[in-house]
Amino acid sequence: MSIRRFYILRKYLTIGELADLMKISTSNIRYYEKEGLLSPCKIHDNGYRLYDFNELDTLETILLLRKLDVPLKQLKTIMKNYSIDDYIKILNSSLSSIDSRIDELHSKRRHVTRKLNYVENFKKVKRHYHITHIPERVLYCLHTGKIFEYTIKETYELIKSQNLDYLDTYQDSYIIPLDYDTFSFCILKIPGMEAFERFPEITLPGGSYLSYGIFVQDYDEIHIEVDKFYDYMKKNSLSPIGKLIIIENTRCSHFHLNSIYLELQILIN
Repeated sequence: MSIRRFYILRKYLTIGELADLMKISTSNIRYYEKEGLLSPCKIHDNGYRLYDFNELDTLETILLLRKLDVPLKQLKTIMKNYSIDDYIKILNSSLSSIDSRIDELHSKRRHVTRKLNYVENFKKVKRHYHITHIPERVLYCLHTGKIFEYTIKETYELIKSQNLDYLDTYQDSYIIPLDYDTFSFCILKIPGMEAFERFPEITLPGGSYLSYGIFVQDYDEIHIEVDKFYDYMKKNSLSPIGKLIIIENTRCSHFHLNSIYLELQILIN
């Protein structure tokens, strides 16, 4: 190679050097060239693609606008007719988008924090027979029927008929037996549930409750566990003074797949 040729090559950047300088791949640069956004200032006789300061500035602008989520189609228009007003408009739009994503991330963080607190508290729950004091609770009774026999399609139709949002009802379900196969399906009344005020209320008195937590694989096991629960009361001379309450912890399915967590409770003397 002659000294003159070497000088021409080294006066400019090769595509590899430009990519290294901008911390991107050469394929990215070739893509922008293919899309008509960037061109080398020279192509040497041996095929080297060479770039000067103008190309560096253009590529820097392209990368900035891509980082600001400017679509490729819009990018092509901007690069042909780019003004300071366009730049201000893009920055304001990007700032608005960033603020929106920050709000979304804050919301996700709150959601994950609640999930984490829930799981950590769940780990502390006693899952053997124990007596605990529980304050008065008010429930909304959403439906009464043969709940454990419903298919997912019937559950869907029930939710739609009552004009409910499934996610709103996706909390601990209070299931109160009325007879062997008929139950009242309820959820706990908490702040922000004005949409459920049309449903009748059931009040669970505060007091000492015998409680027992159990994982089951199928709803068919519930009657077996209920029988065991009453047997335990009989053996330990405990007298129930209220109705049995079955609390289905639906959120456990997030971290204990293919199992249903139930807590049996009953008010005792």
